[in-house]
Amino acid sequence: MAHTPHRLPTCANCGYDFVAAGGPNSFCPSCGQENHDLNISFGHLVEETLEGLFHFDSKFFRTLGLLLFRPGRLTRKFNLGHRVAYVPPIRLYVFVSFVFFLLVGLLMGHDERRLVDTTAQASEAASAALDSTRAAVVKARPNLDASLLMRAASSPDSIEVGRVRFGTAELERYARNPSPARTDSLIRSKGATPTFWNRLALRQWARVRESTVDQVRQRITKNASVSMFVLMPLFALLLKGVYARRKRLYINHLVFSLHLHCFLFVLVLAGMLWTEFVRNDWFDVVLTLAPPLYLVLALHHVYEQGWAKTIAKALVVSVVYLLIISFVLLSVLLLSLALL
Repeated sequence: MAHTPHRLPTCANCGYDFVAAGGPNSFCPSCGQENHDLNISFGHLVEETLEGLFHFDSKFFRTLGLLLFRPGRLTRKFNLGHRVAYVPPIRLYVFVSFVFFLLVGLLMGHDERRLVDTTAQASEAASAALDSTRAAVVKARPNLDASLLMRAASSPDSIEVGRVRFGTAELERYARNPSPARTDSLIRSKGATPTFWNRLALRQWARVRESTVDQVRQRITKNASVSMFVLMPLFALLLKGVYARRKRLYINHLVFSLHLHCFLFVLVLAGMLWTEFVRNDWFDVVLTLAPPLYLVLALHHVYEQGWAKTIAKALVVSVVYLLIISFVLLSVLLLSLALL
């Protein structure tokens, strides 16, 4: 920071005498606490806060520029020990992922409200079309097969839950009061035996049915953000496997993984903002081509192997990681619905 903090003559934590030791230090040599007097004027506090904020901003934008436009260079600088000028990898990931999931939630909520409005308009149009169709059917009814009409009238809409088929109307009534007794009664009414699995499926269907779209979205978004703390170490483990002969420490691969996922978050968020406000599809090309190209360039700069080996290893890592992501996202979806 450009401004020198107010120093105390003795440590506020352990009482160490800085003056006797030759003058105030930045940190106490006895307990390690920072020697910074917080009993200062409001103006001085604002000054220090602004200086700290702009100091972080300069580091953040320097870090972000290197991350986005120089693939692998930020990781390489970290591995070489050039760290003071850049935001640390974990702090960068926490900040970027927080902004990413926050804005994704807001954008998805906005899309849902727009979808509700569109659906309401479509529902009115469909209702009008259905009325006209019903009138046409009634008019043509004398010419229709009576048995066909009887079968159509006696076949209510139904849904299969837990390998048991229920009518939609009775499911709607059940969802309003999904007690254990009603669960077993409803399953037996269909000639099935209540089991752990069909009870679980029926109760969970009721929970999902009674949950709002916003509740489901929030649960999935929360679990997806948590799942990244599983995915990133797994990606680093993949790198350690394909670069086993390079004798790199696992932490080096983990830093690469953190930086790569930060780049992907920023890219996807930029794509969502572009689609939301600009409303054309050309950014889809960037979203398709940028990740594999970035991965190849970053691997080449960090691990310093030839292009052929780098491309081959990028392909292997990408295929395996996509399979892992598919499994994890499916698990997140099922877990989110199960925990509603």
